[in-house]
Amino acid sequence: VTEILLTAARRCSLVIDNPAPEVFLVDLQQGIQIFELRIYAAEMGHRMPLRHEIHQLILAGFHAHGIDMPFPPFQMRLESLNGKQTGRTLTSAGKGRQAGSL
Repeated sequence: VTEILLTAARRCSLVIDNPAPEVFLVDLQQGIQIFELRIYAAEMGHRMPLRHEIHQLILAGFHAHGIDMPFPPFQMRLESLNGKQTGRTLTSAGKGRQAGSL
């Protein structure tokens, strides 16, 4: 992942070379690795176009290496359904769902 992020930064037309891009593994949350990519633009006006371009390059890098973005895990407790007490707990890690589906 570190190399994919650095490659995306090198390919991004709006990222400046000095200071050099940096990548850090900053946290592990619920089994998910959280990386931080530090990059710099020459002008504040480049911020949004840079974000767009770098995100596109990162997604392309993930795709090229067979890395899928995980859906965040969630848990839902059903207390009642149609007036009936169910007491069921449903969990999901998003397996088999399409992006944007519930």
